[in-house]
Amino acid sequence: MCRSDRTLWRTVTMLPTTAVLSTVLSAFLVNSPAFAGIGVGVAPTYPPLVVVGNTNLAVSLSLTNVSTAPESGGPITLSLIRHTPSCVSDTTPCLPGDEDPGVFLVKGFPDGKAHGRAGTACGDPNVPGGMNFTIGPPNATTGEVEFIPDSGNVILTSPSGAFPSCTIDFFVDVLKLPRDGDPVQPNAQTHQLGRVSATTGIVSATGTGSGLTTVVAPTPTPTNTPTNTPTPTPTNTPTPTTTRTNTPTGTPTSTPTSTPTRTSTPTPTLTPTPTPSPPPIPVVPSPTSPAGIVLILGLSLSIGWMLRRVGRAAGSR
Repeated sequence: MCRSDRTLWRTVTMLPTTAVLSTVLSAFLVNSPAFAGIGVGVAPTYPPLVVVGNTNLAVSLSLTNVSTAPESGGPITLSLIRHTPSCVSDTTPCLPGDEDPGVFLVKGFPDGKAHGRAGTACGDPNVPGGMNFTIGPPNATTGEVEFIPDSGNVILTSPSGAFPSCTIDFFVDVLKLPRDGDPVQPNAQTHQLGRVSATTGIVSATGTGSGLTTVVAPTPTPTNTPTNTPTPTPTNTPTPTTTRTNTPTGTPTSTPTSTPTRTSTPTPTLTPTPTPSPPPIPVVPSPTSPAGIVLILGLSLSIGWMLRRVGRAAGSR
């Protein structure tokens, strides 16, 4: 098989004689022409290119009856429907050392289930959505999950019958880059594997298949980093205004004031300095007035008394 094939179907025939791996769609080689075989083609279908971070990608696993005569004349019953989302190699089951779990998260529809596709063997044409499948927990080593029918078995009609195939629909999220399964190709490739057991009730077989998907890292999204770049903001530009002020010298001066609006500037007020008043001049009464006559008599008496004192003082010497 070429590793770059997007979908590979393999079948294994279990016959009374030696069984060998078939080519795509089961061209069987056996050691006796008297025997023919039962075969199941398995095809995991993923988008050819996915990006880490993608979520709810619609994917599927198809199982097809490719038995040859005489086993091709009747139905086959399927069991152990298993799927490995990511493996380095395309060999099913995933070989030791090639395991690559955790690349994809397998999940169902909103009800948590994988759904059989209507119009196929696992989808009743009278019931939209067909059969439901419980998705088993992933294997810790390989990441393989099992699709378990909620009721009944998946039965494929003969290759020429009405429903020779069953398609199971489910979803995956892409969680990380895988280990590269094809170094020759650009980017990282990983293989999806599928396997199933089938029986006619007499003859049993295991069918396997694989697909290939390229996984790329997300493209960095440029982000606008805030910078400290000043942003011009309209402002009220201060307008110089001339305010006349009276200084103590009485000389008007122009004082530029940077104010957005005309503002009254406090102006010193001229306060007159108190001037000392001369002492009051005593008023002398007129000699002819009663006050003047009293004053003259008082002075005359005082002078006469002083003269007598002086005379006595002089006589005693």
